[in-house]
Amino acid sequence: MTDEQWKDVLARARAGDVGALEQLAEAPPSALPEVIALVPGADVIGRMTLADVISQLGRNAASEAVPTLVSLLADSDELVRAHAALALGAFGSATDLLVDRLRQDPAALVRASAAEALGEARDRGAIDALFAALSDADQAVRGYAANAIGMIGEAGDADRLARATQAEAAAEVLAEVHGSRYRLGRREALSALLSLLAGADALLAINLLNVVQDLLERAPPAALATDLPLVEAALAALQKRMPGVTDVRRVLDAMEQFRSSSR
Repeated sequence: MTDEQWKDVLARARAGDVGALEQLAEAPPSALPEVIALVPGADVIGRMTLADVISQLGRNAASEAVPTLVSLLADSDELVRAHAALALGAFGSATDLLVDRLRQDPAALVRASAAEALGEARDRGAIDALFAALSDADQAVRGYAANAIGMIGEAGDADRLARATQAEAAAEVLAEVHGSRYRLGRREALSALLSLLAGADALLAINLLNVVQDLLERAPPAALATDLPLVEAALAALQKRMPGVTDVRRVLDAMEQFRSSSR
């Protein structure tokens, strides 16, 4: 982005142009102070967008970015709080505040975003709050909490996770439980996940494929390279049973990328 383009984008962003606000992510990192200065005058969509932009521009300037994101985490609008939570997770910062949002925020969207952010932050100190969130009334919160436990847990947490979700009825949450237990070293959990996939309808299958793709792309389990034939067979069976579920293709692509990177 040239200086003239930057000035034009900044002027439009100050006028509330959402497209311009999104373009701010292409600005140089040195523009971060000017982007932060836009927050007080922005509307809900603006503050939500700016949380994302600040997260991107501030990767190497956490001391500048994080205080603004912390203030947005206390915003009156749940969408803004949710975006701020995810941004803070990317920095691995303010995990105590994210735990507070996970435990107490009235909006399920924010609690789910806080759980997801804690998984990204990889702060072991959040583990008990994530286990408590497995009892949340909202299914998405429980699912993200289960996923996050797999990201920050230790081997012993795999059995604790199984015990904590014995009464779980939602297949989408159980899939995250199986995925996390597999991440934590329980190889039999992969078979449980693939069994769910074998009996899933089209909508559930898409959700379960997301779990499989996540295992391939984010902190892949140590045993995954060995277990790839099981995953490949399950995907082939699903493709044959439900040729209309085109999401299988993206997971197959992710599997090929994983296989290439493991060589």
